[in-house]
Amino acid sequence: MSNMKVTDDWLYQYMPVVDEALIRGIEDSTDYEYQFSEQFEKKMEQLIRRENRDAQKGRWKAFTGRLMQSVRMSAGYMAAAAACAVLLILTGVLMGQQGSGDKAGSAPVRENQGAGADFLEKSPACMPDGYRLVSEQEDATSYEMVYENDMGIICTLRQETEITGSTVAPGSDFRRKESVQLEGALIEIYWYEDGSSYSYCAYENCSYTVEAEQLSAEEIEEIYTNWIY
Repeated sequence: MSNMKVTDDWLYQYMPVVDEALIRGIEDSTDYEYQFSEQFEKKMEQLIRRENRDAQKGRWKAFTGRLMQSVRMSAGYMAAAAACAVLLILTGVLMGQQGSGDKAGSAPVRENQGAGADFLEKSPACMPDGYRLVSEQEDATSYEMVYENDMGIICTLRQETEITGSTVAPGSDFRRKESVQLEGALIEIYWYEDGSSYSYCAYENCSYTVEAEQLSAEEIEEIYTNWIY
């Protein structure tokens, strides 16, 4: 049997057919009457809010925005959610279980190899009880850490180089705002109806954000205190 030669022209010709078949298969197998759990809906709303904030700051690529718009608008968005999970797994560095520690102190730092010597990555010296680091990722201007507790509650921390003239984009659907003054820094906390929060703090040459599903203002303040200094 002769071998089939796959060329660029061949791929350009037949890939649209494959795409159409995959999309039709997903549509045919989608249960549009399926009721997602309250926890799933909550996580998706938080993910959508995050994408909207990042899109306003120009952080995510265009295809990510299109993907999340599809998630919001489609009644059968389980396949898109799975694609998001795969994307996060591929781009993140999965970590083994790490203890969060029970002692406050100066935040550990390390140089981000892609950002130059001026950007020193910081991680909190301690986290609220039960939270452990499950993944982290970095690029030329940012360092992100994802923590999770035993109940599956997520808390995401992101450190970025501060851009002059940049604005914080918490979204327009927050219910209330709270400010917490630290030594040399101000934390702005935005609370949403589902109890989740987005907080922002600028210190020295970096901005720090905490996205939490379920943390009190005191716990958020504790994270920043053990993180930014």
